[in-house]
This record gives sequence, C-alpha cells and structure tokens, in this order.
Amino acid sequence: MDLNTISEGNQVFFKKGDFLKAVQIRKNRTLYMDKKKFSLAGVLGHPYGTKFQVTEGRLVKMENWLKVTEAATTSDMITTDNRDLLDKDSNQKMTRDDIMDLKEKGASADNIIEQLVENSVTFKTKTEFSQEKYIKKKKKKHLAEYRIVRPTTRLICQMYFDTKPKSICCMRMDTLSQILSYANVMSGINVMLVETCQGLLLGAIIDRLAGSGQVVQFYSGQAPPRQALEYYSFAKDYMSNVFAVPLSLVSIIDKVKDEPDELPTGNRNETPKFDQATTNKDEAKLDLQESSDSAVSKSSLRQTQREKEKHQAIQLVKAKQMDTLIVACKYDPTPIVTSLLRYVAPSRPIVIYCQYQQPLVECYMQLRYQNLGVVNLKLSETWTRNYQVLPDRTHPVVSMSAASGFLLTGTTVIQ
Repeated sequence: MDLNTISEGNQVFFKKGDFLKAVQIRKNRTLYMDKKKFSLAGVLGHPYGTKFQVTEGRLVKMENWLKVTEAATTSDMITTDNRDLLDKDSNQKMTRDDIMDLKEKGASADNIIEQLVENSVTFKTKTEFSQEKYIKKKKKKHLAEYRIVRPTTRLICQMYFDTKPKSICCMRMDTLSQILSYANVMSGINVMLVETCQGLLLGAIIDRLAGSGQVVQFYSGQAPPRQALEYYSFAKDYMSNVFAVPLSLVSIIDKVKDEPDELPTGNRNETPKFDQATTNKDEAKLDLQESSDSAVSKSSLRQTQREKEKHQAIQLVKAKQMDTLIVACKYDPTPIVTSLLRYVAPSRPIVIYCQYQQPLVECYMQLRYQNLGVVNLKLSETWTRNYQVLPDRTHPVVSMSAASGFLLTGTTVIQ
C-alpha cells in the first residue's frame, strides 16, 4: 500500500481555508458539508494534497488549481485606493433570491461568481488587490472546494484549538512546539508524561520518537486520555513502547518488586461434570456458562497483559534513567512534579505547561526554595502573531489569539 495516496480506512483532513474536518475514508460513505451532500469514492487512489470540487454529488479532482494571479505577482506600486467606495447593499444588483434561483437551475459555482462580478457596481473601480480579495471571498462562500491532507501534529492541534480549545487546555501549536523543543524530545529517549490534552501531546511525542524510545504516561481515572491518537494511525511498533501507569501508583514505585508476582491461574477451561439425566434446559444453561467463562478468560488475559506492561513501565521509571518530564494537565502540577522529579536522570530537562500562571508560580517557588535538584528555572508566557505575507500587502493579521498558557522549564542536577 502506497503511504502517499488516499486509501480505504485512512484518517484524513478536509481543508478549506482555515476550516478543518477530520474524516475517515470509506468508499460507500456519504458526507454532508457546507450544505452539500457528496460521496467519498472519488478520492481513493489520489495523492495527499489533491484538491477536489463537489460536482453532482461527487468529488472531482481539480486540475491546475495552483494558479498565481497577476495581481499577486505584480511589483508595481498601486497608486489608486478604495477611499471613495461606499459599502452599500445597492452595490450588488443580484439579490439572494436570484442566487438561489441560479443554484436551483443547476448553475455552477463559477457561473454564479461570474454573475456576481458582472452585477457589482463597484467591482471595476476597485484596485486589483480588492478585486482579487472579492473573488476569493465569493469562492469561499459559493464554491465547494476541499484539499485532502494527511493529519499532522500541527493540523490536529489547529483543529482542536479552533473547535474545542478547552479539551487541550487551550494549547496552541507554537506552545506545543516549544514544549517539544524545551523537553528535547527526539528518537531514542525515555519520556515521562502527565497530560490531559486528549492525547495530543502524547501523539506528538510518539511521532518524534518514531518507534525508538519509550513513553510512560501517568494518568488519573479509569484510562489514559488518548482520543487524538486515532488521527495519527501509528504502526504497532510505534505503540509497543508506550506504557500507561495510574498516578495512584506513584507513591509505591520504589516498593514494587523487580520480578512480577506470580499471577493466579484458574481452571476456567476445565469441562464441568454433570449428570447423564441432564435435561435440554440444563444443557442450554451449561452452554451459556461456557460462553461466559470464555469471555471472562479473554478478559483475564487482557488484564494480565496490561498488568505486565504496567510492571514493565514501573521498572523503567524505578531505574531513574528517564530523559525528560513533561506535565501538561488541568490538575495542580506541584505535587505531580515533586513526586516524579526524583526519577529523572541528572542534567535532563523538565517542562510544565499550565493554562494559568498562578499554579506555575507556586511550582516555581517550591522547586527553587525546597532544594529539589532543579536549576535554570524559567517561567515564560507563550505568544505569537500571524502575518499575511503578500507583495505590497504584508501586515499582521487583524484577528489573533491573545494567549496560550504559560511554561515552566528547568534542568535537573544531582542533589
């Protein structure tokens, strides 16, 4: 199977401008987006990055869509402007009813945009830049175009931040990249992780380790948060080095034996004895009991495997050779950091992320004045600003995210 082409069962992103939607490709699946219903069968076999247009209920590949307009490449200074133009409804002769009539008659999106341009009173008096912007705006509204791209850490983070920012503790991509950089996450290292970001940070770490290295994820509750991992589609060898340990076991890590205790074995597969005069009703009950015993046996095997992996992870942490500690959760980080810090090897980085400043200030004071073996402590706020970069039109984007949490970083030393 070619990893660069779209195949059955792949997790992909439909991208339209800044809009992202995660979709699993199924040949017989029908998708409803932007008030349009279409089949996904037409995307199979095409390379990632291909752009499609909705035509008659199906996705059709767009040819030569990477076009650079004359207005975008000109280097001449534009001396005219739009200062004399007034934004009025009367500038457009076409009404909403006219546009709906065209759509009902089966007019293409290009035809509708052409009609809007011809019926615009002010279009010809606009500058070339404004004309290009006007057409782009109308295409975004009336033209159903989507580019299918492979899920990456940046796109997954962007999707969560745009739709459900609280589920990832309002972590922007620039913040996530700083965490990975400060923690020196690379192939071949051992990582201790505590996160409540839907598994986004875990997925980014696994992607960087590329199957070489180990991750021990501490969690609170019934199971570790790993919802974001479904978008990555990691291979089995990538996930074989990822372990999960409950936070409740941190206090007894040093007490765990080097060899696992012998697991009790039962006689679940033993055939039960019964009288020869057993009725058909009793036989039915027996079959039901055997089926139940088989299910219990499979559940027991899975539980045994989880216990073995948990013991392996505890032994890895107990060796005190972890290369980094990353904490990004909704809980108070101070008790978590102070209890796990002793398992990090000397001269290794630690990174703590929090959406709010005060918990990190308290953690900073605890680490600095309690002599816990951490130096070069630094508390910083992450901030970024996007820029539009176009000829003669380079400027900061008007709308932007104000903040994306705070980072506390440091380096461990021998006490």
